[in-house]
Amino acid sequence: MWQAAEALGLPVRRIFRREVKLAICGSPRANDATIRQALLDLYGGKEAAVGTKAKPGPLREVKGDAWSALALSVTAIRSLAVAGVGKDFNA
Repeated sequence: MWQAAEALGLPVRRIFRREVKLAICGSPRANDATIRQALLDLYGGKEAAVGTKAKPGPLREVKGDAWSALALSVTAIRSLAVAGVGKDFNA
């Protein structure tokens, strides 16, 4: 995927786990559970984020590695916002 993005002229950079921990939790000592909880809090808490079967939230089907992908996405978007690229995004 890295090479494909570069071939298309898209900007590519690595995001290391430490950067994700700092961006999501504000601490380099965060673990998977605290990162997941911080993401749930970002979406309004567990009840609002996950919801129920009758009234599913936006993170209802997020499981396993999808939590890592979501954390990476939030970190990337926040770093772009800091750089002034995504001023309209509020994550």
